[in-house]
Amino acid sequence: MINESIAVIQARMSSTRLPGKVMMRLKDKPIIWHIVERLKLSKKLSKIIVATSKEKSDDFLYDFCDKNNINIYRGNLENVLSRFINLIDIYNPKYIVRITGDCPLIFPEYIDEQINALKKYNADLTWLTQKVQVFDGQGAFSADFLKKISKLTSDPEDLEHVCSPFIAKNPSLAKIVGINPPPKYTNLKFRLAVDEISDFKLMEKIYNELYDDKPIDFYKVIDLLMNNVTLSQVNNLVKDSKINLQVSQDLNNWKKNVNIFYDLNL
Repeated sequence: MINESIAVIQARMSSTRLPGKVMMRLKDKPIIWHIVERLKLSKKLSKIIVATSKEKSDDFLYDFCDKNNINIYRGNLENVLSRFINLIDIYNPKYIVRITGDCPLIFPEYIDEQINALKKYNADLTWLTQKVQVFDGQGAFSADFLKKISKLTSDPEDLEHVCSPFIAKNPSLAKIVGINPPPKYTNLKFRLAVDEISDFKLMEKIYNELYDDKPIDFYKVIDLLMNNVTLSQVNNLVKDSKINLQVSQDLNNWKKNVNIFYDLNL
């Protein structure tokens, strides 16, 4: 049986910038729980799996998922790509959505639109034609393409970051759909990833304001931040990681290779 589209949440307790962040609590539930609940709102995903490591440091994360009926797979700590490839072998999906375990406000409708774009053009991956910070931590690929790339690179950066650096530098190897986001998103400078304690403090404030025992509407989050400058600046001094900055700088490498575009209507 083919699971056409699955989501894999890469997560570990040994984050260098904010250890244990995936289990930090928002309204008495860990971040990883909120991510899973949000993914359940997707209309395109047939399965959601947390992919963590076999290290003892991730036993706490494993036990929580196991006790809460959340699918969880354990693999290599540093070779995150191998976790994805092993899950592809197990579930045989056509598409795989990579979710980072530090984004408790992922946007299910955006995930579904990425899958729609891949299906429409039989493509390898989607990539935003302009940076949209509020869409960080959620990207869609064809499973066949990830398997192909896994055979072409052994660079530790590619293995840890699931080929993002490799693709940014070698865009001609992929059939890429350029996602054109509406201007209302490209102008937003809000950080919705949790990399440092000030990011978490912002999430606490958002959840305390908007959470009512069901996933928060993404549009309500944007409205709250747009109408509260003080709140939106709680984490404005946090910088992206070095590797994410490098991938962003490499965007021009792939833009000239893209001739398929998909307008995002969200």
